[in-house]
Amino acid sequence: MGLARLPNQGNRPPLTFSDSHRGLTVSAITLADEAESFLHYLAVERAASPNTVQAYEADLRKYRDFAASGGIEDYLAPTIGELTNFLDHLARRGLAPASVARNLGTIKSFYLFLRMEGRTADETVSLMERPNLWQRLPKVLPAAKIQELLREPYGTRYDYRDVAILEFLYATGARASELCDVKLEDLNLLEKQCLLFGKGNKQRMVLLGQAVILALNRYFRYQRPRLARLSTEPPWVFLTRSGKRLDRSSFTLCANTGGRSARRCIRTCCATASQPTS
Repeated sequence: MGLARLPNQGNRPPLTFSDSHRGLTVSAITLADEAESFLHYLAVERAASPNTVQAYEADLRKYRDFAASGGIEDYLAPTIGELTNFLDHLARRGLAPASVARNLGTIKSFYLFLRMEGRTADETVSLMERPNLWQRLPKVLPAAKIQELLREPYGTRYDYRDVAILEFLYATGARASELCDVKLEDLNLLEKQCLLFGKGNKQRMVLLGQAVILALNRYFRYQRPRLARLSTEPPWVFLTRSGKRLDRSSFTLCANTGGRSARRCIRTCCATASQPTS
């Protein structure tokens, strides 16, 4: 009996882990099928976001390829030595310690799923400990630099939209996926609040300051009507130049001021600015 297909995630084809079995051993093919079931479980039963499922998929492909190369003799009962070799293999490929630790977390979640499904009773993976990581303090931009970043999009083709995006990030600390999903019905400028949908479809209400409200009003007045005419009553607040919902790639183009690290700094500065001073 075939697996139910995963929901389509944007323009990306549905996840299918067992689509390229050429050159793989029977064990590796079975591992690929198990991984596909796990991804289906994450997407459907755990309501994981498409980005989360894609991250798990990428990690599991590394593990499957390592197993296919002979690194894992029996994937249902891997040994401590084999798992350690896999982590060493990732490190030799240049993965950062944090990425190696994330891959181990993915493998642990995968084997927990296999035990839940009764596919294995082996608990060797649970004995593996994540490598110790340095706890680094997040970078925080000075207030003057933040204001400089917020002013930079002015004069560009979609300046009111892009300024509204940056102001929204700074005011709410929203993730890129949360910002892209904001709909008109989620936004209440009179009450100065917005409903965000985060990971696992969890909801939270955030307050909006005067600066972001002003930026949103300018965007709604001068640019969004022109963008919305290119589509059929789009429900999302932030639109692409063709009137469609922003996705992560188009969001990056809109909010590329200072690059990805700067946008993360804006989120961090939002959290820092929200803390009460003693």
